[in-house]
Amino acid sequence: MIIIGNIFILTALVKLVNKKISFIDSAKIIAYSSLINFFGFLQGGIGFRGIYLKRHFSVSFSKYFEITLAQYLILFLVTGLFLITGIGMTSGISQAVLILLSTLFFAIMIILILNRTKPTFYLNFVAYIKNIYTTFTMWPILGVIAATIIQLCGFLLAGSIELSAIGSNITLGGMLIYTGAAQFSIIIALTPGAIGIREGILLIVHNQMHLSAQEIIIAATIDRLIYFVTLVIFTPLSFGVKGINSSPRKLSPK
Repeated sequence: MIIIGNIFILTALVKLVNKKISFIDSAKIIAYSSLINFFGFLQGGIGFRGIYLKRHFSVSFSKYFEITLAQYLILFLVTGLFLITGIGMTSGISQAVLILLSTLFFAIMIILILNRTKPTFYLNFVAYIKNIYTTFTMWPILGVIAATIIQLCGFLLAGSIELSAIGSNITLGGMLIYTGAAQFSIIIALTPGAIGIREGILLIVHNQMHLSAQEIIIAATIDRLIYFVTLVIFTPLSFGVKGINSSPRKLSPK
């Protein structure tokens, strides 16, 4: 589910810039970039995808930045929904509402300050958001949202099975928090596969999920091993990726 979700996310993102990529090409790119992310630093797979799409599908770096920004905005919105729902199920609706209102308050305050000071990075960000809103069509955006939900449900299901395998009794609310919190490691993925970072974030909120630190470490180790085996299985698919220095493909805009 996680891999299929990633493939459909990339397919929908490319449609946002009026290009078309086949399922098998998308699968090859995801397989190759996943290998880079697992063994490399700083989510290098994102850079590879940008170079590949520019070379073979004529997607400019500026457009690639915009669709990647749209992807992460959607990811964090859906992830936030998972977290708030999980907190509501484990700690009560009142605490979930309090956290939601506090988050909205701080977000609004930051936006007001940035809107007042108008730093360059903020103006550029606003320009990109406006461009996404005015340029991109709705159906690919809905496709990204649906594929992101599939991807996160895959993470949730995998985590549930891994924790159940070591005898943990975690509730659905706890798994929603587990899944949501793990996604924020993407922001600071300084290590290969965000090793240590994701586990650190989960350990910070382990009491909220009613899990022990030992359970999180063991489940995370199992998850890493399973993900490694999955990458090995999909490695032959990545061999089919054309080199970024080869001739670009001749494609129609649609």
